[in-house]
Amino acid sequence: MSALKTLRSLRTLNIETNHCEMPLELDQITGLTAVCLDLSSSKFSGRNVDALAKMVANSPQLTSIDFFPSQCFRTDTTSLKHSLHHLLEYIPSDAARLRLHHLGLNACLLRLDDATLPHLRRLKSLRLTNLYDPYTQPHGSQSTNIKNAQKQKQVGSSIEELWRTMAHEGIWLEDIVHEDVCPGFLEYLSSYSGLKSLKLVPDQGGQTSSYANAQAQQFFAQTGPLIHHSHTLEKLVIKPRYEGRWCFDMVSPPESLSACVKLKTLRLSVLEAQMLRRTEVSYDDIENDIDRGERIETENAIVSNFHWTWVLAWSLIGLCSKLSLTLLPQVCQICRFSRSTVRICQVLVTLSVEFVE
Repeated sequence: MSALKTLRSLRTLNIETNHCEMPLELDQITGLTAVCLDLSSSKFSGRNVDALAKMVANSPQLTSIDFFPSQCFRTDTTSLKHSLHHLLEYIPSDAARLRLHHLGLNACLLRLDDATLPHLRRLKSLRLTNLYDPYTQPHGSQSTNIKNAQKQKQVGSSIEELWRTMAHEGIWLEDIVHEDVCPGFLEYLSSYSGLKSLKLVPDQGGQTSSYANAQAQQFFAQTGPLIHHSHTLEKLVIKPRYEGRWCFDMVSPPESLSACVKLKTLRLSVLEAQMLRRTEVSYDDIENDIDRGERIETENAIVSNFHWTWVLAWSLIGLCSKLSLTLLPQVCQICRFSRSTVRICQVLVTLSVEFVE
């Protein structure tokens, strides 16, 4: 790391550590405009975060910061250092404020106040994943550090407060990556226009299906948040964990989505029942089935990204065409392909057999 400080023309630095067993002397690096640090279970996590904060102070021209500490540190005593407040801590009070255009945080605390807002006035891109909310009970296997909770609230706010502050301060983003959609976030999207890229994991926070569905209906409504960006949005990626109204309804597609005339990239999950039981099955027809049973993970449904399925399917086509078409059902059953994928594989293998013959 000491050799990096001699690179006077270095402007962008991306460091990814994997079980790092040494401290990183980042504080000796100066003059950067963009930095990305992925600690990934570093033994010297706290020390390296301090070094990163000092490097930020030594790089007044910084416009982009990505900070991804390991999630295993989210709720222990070092988590206070995993905050935007700490990253900006060493900037002198009389120094010029940063002109950040991009900020990416994973498993961090984030609060917008007099200490952080001056550095975010020019912000256009925001990536928030696994953001820690000290006001809510963590879900899943995560535990709460009660002893540290009050201190966490000094440098971390709720998701609702975060987005309402963004709207109040007039910080209008063009690129958003976010999880845990909440009413405050939808209100923020509805308060302006100009968004170009949006990537969501809307039900990451373990919400109930009724809550997630209500948020989705508001998002796709004819006068909802999406329609406000219909003339600027170029990329939309929505990756719900469970089937529901965040999935694309092939029978009644939302008009707000059709209004996005500049859309170039679209990735949405689709309802498995509509693929297996023909597209005439509406969401309302299967909603009761979803609500009665366990929530269906979209990873087990058919989604618009078929990468792993098609790689395997295409690999099987050559094998099955050389052996026998009758082997295909057994192979597909072993691989647990959906029925629609099996039908497509049958067509492809048939064409392959005819081509070989």
